[in-house]
Order: sequence, then structure tokens, then C-alpha cells
Amino acid sequence: MPAWYLVVHLFWIPAIALVFRFAYTARWPVRAAALSYFFGCVSVVPAFLIESVWNVYVPESRITNVLELPLWACPVEEWAKLLAALLTARLLNLAPHRRSFIALAISASLGFAAAETLLFVMERGAEILPLRVLISMPAHVSFTMFAAVGLAGSRTREVTRRTFWGWWFLSSVAHTAFSAPLVFDPDVSPFLPILLMAAFLTGAGLLATVRLRRRRLVD
Repeated sequence: MPAWYLVVHLFWIPAIALVFRFAYTARWPVRAAALSYFFGCVSVVPAFLIESVWNVYVPESRITNVLELPLWACPVEEWAKLLAALLTARLLNLAPHRRSFIALAISASLGFAAAETLLFVMERGAEILPLRVLISMPAHVSFTMFAAVGLAGSRTREVTRRTFWGWWFLSSVAHTAFSAPLVFDPDVSPFLPILLMAAFLTGAGLLATVRLRRRRLVD
């Protein structure tokens, strides 16, 4: 594997360190960051296997490719990333309704996005690397943050099915809104995904500020 593949994994290490410095107050922050990132990377495997079912049974066209996003691909990927964060929280005995869970979700989503980027680069070439690293990876963070903020801002220690699936649905909608223009028109201006990524990051950040402040969350 070419050495520059490491860029995908190393580029966001400072961001993960910063997130864990200010958002994660539980025990073993380095272990938590590494574990959540690892599970995020590994979660690409079941996500892509499940997504491949669509390709087997549904004929490929521009319309079916767009329909796949809200009906299959985006919900599956958001489920995989959130599950990676929840698994890390379970292993660390950390309740998802704590602020620190958001840090786990951010790290897991970056791990998923990094592994996905490597697969895309191997398939389509290195020319997509800057777009993936600078836009798609932080966009993945914004999608998952909606669900993570929702769970962290819950007043109950245990994640109920209603809470999980409700916030998972919101993250899937955000993911679909970002990916649909790119799938429908591969030649779309790069400014559109940049604007969407920035908007979703801002929205997720504002949601975190309002929801956690209202709950007066303290780890």
C-alpha cells in the first residue's frame, strides 16, 4: 500500500486529539480514541456487505443509485458508525447519555470515513483523495454527530429504541441530503458539497450546544 495512504489516517489525528481534550472527560482518553477509531474502520466491512445486497437485486441506473441513498446506503452507514461508538462506550462502561459519547462518535465516524476513503481510492484512483479527506470525512462526522448529540442529550441512562432510531433517522437524512447531488450529477460543482458539509457541521454544533446546555450535561 503506498505510503501516502497513511495521509487518510494521520491527517485527522490532531482534530481527534482536540475533540478528546475538550469533550471527553471519562477515563482512558487515548484508549477510547484509538478503540472508537478502530471500530469505526472495521464497521465499513458489515456496512459494505449489507450495501452490496442492493447492487445484487436492484438494476443500476441513475435513478436507482439516488434511491439507494435514503432507502439503503445512508441508513446502513449511519447505523454502522453509531454502532461502533456504542460498542466502544459499552466496553469502556461509558453511558451514551454523557458528553464524552460525542467524542467517541466523532472518532468512530472518522475511522469509518478513512477506511471508506481508502477503498474508494483503490477503486477510482488517488485524484479523489483531496475531496474525500477535506470534505467527505468531516461531512461523515457531521452526520453522525446529529445522532450522537441526540443520545448524549437524553435524560435516560439507557438508550431506548425510540431514541436510537429517531436520531439515527435524522443522521441518515443529513447523509442523504449531502450525497444525493453528488450521485445524481457527478460533475456537480465542488462548492456544493463544501457548503453542505459546512452547513451540517454548523447545524450539528448548534444542536450540541443547545441540547447539552439545556440538559446541563456534566461528565
